Amino acid sequence: MLFGDWGSSVTLSLRVYHTPKCAKLVYMNAWSIKNSIDTCSVMIFAIDKEGVLTALGGALSQQIGMDDSQIGMSPFKVSHFPCRRSHFKRALTGKPLSINSTINERSYETELKPNIDQDTGDILGVTGMTLDVTKNLQVQQFLDEERHKIFATQRLNSLATVTNGIAHEINNPLAIISGYAEQLRDLCERNPSKIPLKRVIFVSSKIIEACKRCSRIIDSLKDFSRNGSSDPLNFEKVANLVDESLDLCAQRIKTSEILFEKSDIPHDLEIQCRRVQIVQVLFHLLNNAIDASIHADQPTVILAVENQGTHVAISISDNGQGIPGSIKNKIFEPFFTTKEVGSGVGVGLSISKGVIEEHGGQIKLEPTSKHTTFTFNLPKVQEEKNAS
Repeated sequence: MLFGDWGSSVTLSLRVYHTPKCAKLVYMNAWSIKNSIDTCSVMIFAIDKEGVLTALGGALSQQIGMDDSQIGMSPFKVSHFPCRRSHFKRALTGKPLSINSTINERSYETELKPNIDQDTGDILGVTGMTLDVTKNLQVQQFLDEERHKIFATQRLNSLATVTNGIAHEINNPLAIISGYAEQLRDLCERNPSKIPLKRVIFVSSKIIEACKRCSRIIDSLKDFSRNGSSDPLNFEKVANLVDESLDLCAQRIKTSEILFEKSDIPHDLEIQCRRVQIVQVLFHLLNNAIDASIHADQPTVILAVENQGTHVAISISDNGQGIPGSIKNKIFEPFFTTKEVGSGVGVGLSISKGVIEEHGGQIKLEPTSKHTTFTFNLPKVQEEKNAS
């Protein structure tokens, strides 16, 4: 039976401490385990092998609608008992389990454990403890909602950073389209009967190429604004992921006069990932590198990709002022930021860390690098893919 005899009491011994000036008497009155449990906001119960309730205690039992009159009966006939006979049978096999249930619009969590005889090792029954977790779930739901709002704010801040550059990026191919379209019109107006086909083919191909670039930029922006966490895992070329992220910040790199260097990336190098999320991680790291290096004498950002066999490592470096050693262990914490007020909410690196770890990889700040360098590695194939 859980905790032995529920009616038993424990008496603490009387102790007398002597000091040079006086004798100090310290004592505690007798107290019963059952009385103590009955004041706690829990429900504790024991069920024997035959499925009969043998013990019940805790203030929560009254809230659920259980009382001592049900001892000696099967609790599974009570509709509001927080576990079913199937749960009880599973616990009898020797494996503890946790159950979540809803009773009268309140949420409860019940832990079941087999009651094992210490001498023989036989399972005598099942003991359980039920907690009211309604407030905990409400608080968790509130925190999740606030977290989603903050992450949405971060995404909007990032989109605001991208939007101006995207406008310039789209204006360039639009100008090309407009210019070549005027050439076609002039060719038709000057001599409609003898239009140079080679020139028409060349001009039209340039228009098509510019249109595709506009489409690619817009698609990148649409993808970037999505969450992407529920997307399926697909095999993606690393070069395409890098190019897509660069499309989002290319104009900012150009207007900031940053020297950008990129290592050669094998065209056939692939990883299994959620494309939208990895592009967002690359964008966050590139954007941070641009912010850090923008005030350097010769601002430089370097992106390097290394094939490590089962993994691919991607590093982004900048030649900014660096990250002080006193805060290096805090940079991946949510809401921690070194940017000025209004420039960021401090969740970019935190989100990136979560995304990389969800993909089975790791992200870190290189401790021995001369300049600030963030490196993350991703497995080429996810474990769940291998398992299938």
